Amino acid sequence: MLVIIVGVHQHLERQFDFGVFYYAAHMIVDGKGHDLYSFATQHFYQLRYHRPPDTLFRYPPIAPIPILPLTVLPMSVAFAVWTAACMGLLSASIKVSSARLGWRSGTGLSCWAFFLFLFLIACSTANIRF
Repeated sequence: MLVIIVGVHQHLERQFDFGVFYYAAHMIVDGKGHDLYSFATQHFYQLRYHRPPDTLFRYPPIAPIPILPLTVLPMSVAFAVWTAACMGLLSASIKVSSARLGWRSGTGLSCWAFFLFLFLIACSTANIRF
């Protein structure tokens, strides 16, 4: 599933908001955290990381903190690492929830299949940017 998600992201990268968090994290690393909501500074980083001009960072200032360690990686690799970590956490939560709720072992696989189905529908029918 990671390969599918990363492949879709590479194809539709400009529609996903990971790049917004990535350039915001770079702003912090570069000492521009105080300009996080400056349109001029954001525009500079949008150009630097090939982001469309309408992909502004509009999130709380703590939002890019989890991405900070990934700024040493190219954006595509950082996205793959971030997605793998999120999938690992999702998998662990499905496993723990399944065990605590007494679900059969196939239920976790059903949850993953449903997640993939929702992801593919979202990518094919909606603009992922928020």
